[in-house]
Amino acid sequence: MAFWIKFLLFLVFFSGNVTNASPLKVMPMGASITEGGYNIDKVWHLGPGYRKDLKQVLKNFGVEIDFVGSRSHQEFEDSEHEGYSGYRIDQVAALAPSVILQFQPDVVLLMVGTNDVVQNYALGTAADRLVALVKSIRDLSSQTHVIVGSIITTSSPLYNARLYLYNFESEKKILSYFQKDTHVHWVDTYRLSKITSSKKDLTDGVHPTPSGYKKLAEVWAHEILSLKLSR
Repeated sequence: MAFWIKFLLFLVFFSGNVTNASPLKVMPMGASITEGGYNIDKVWHLGPGYRKDLKQVLKNFGVEIDFVGSRSHQEFEDSEHEGYSGYRIDQVAALAPSVILQFQPDVVLLMVGTNDVVQNYALGTAADRLVALVKSIRDLSSQTHVIVGSIITTSSPLYNARLYLYNFESEKKILSYFQKDTHVHWVDTYRLSKITSSKKDLTDGVHPTPSGYKKLAEVWAHEILSLKLSR
């Protein structure tokens, strides 16, 4: 926590005025972690996920955002998103065109692939599907920044072995394919969030606790601030 706060203060101090005249439109996109899902005693719940903390952190630094998307569970005011429990990359990709065209977000926060890992679904080509999804978003909206996050750890050694390879291949292919695209950004949320497999960070071995979601929010906030966007 202290590291991120110090870094953000440094960023704001040296980057000038980061306030924006009108809210940035931010679309969280992915599966259940984007949706804000978590398990308690094997009962599924939906909460604000990382979104509420992210909005507050950015507000503290003078950046107003407006979450956009076709889904909202009214966990808090401005809770829209494009998170779908259980969805794989291909399923998120199928719905992306319509919502990108409808909402024209300034920023997409994309974290997807956990269900491909859990389901062991064609993992050899999972990173390619992720690249295709990002390309689709960029083709549809030239002004949209896509921040692609690696997927976070789980408490399963088997899943972790798969997701390590998925994250490795995804980073390599995203950075290679989009090396000249200044609107595509990779962030290693697996490492930077410092989310662990402990019960402090994960409710069921996959989905974050409130403190885990807060760690994710801080990573997303850092990436958005680093873009120095304004409207």
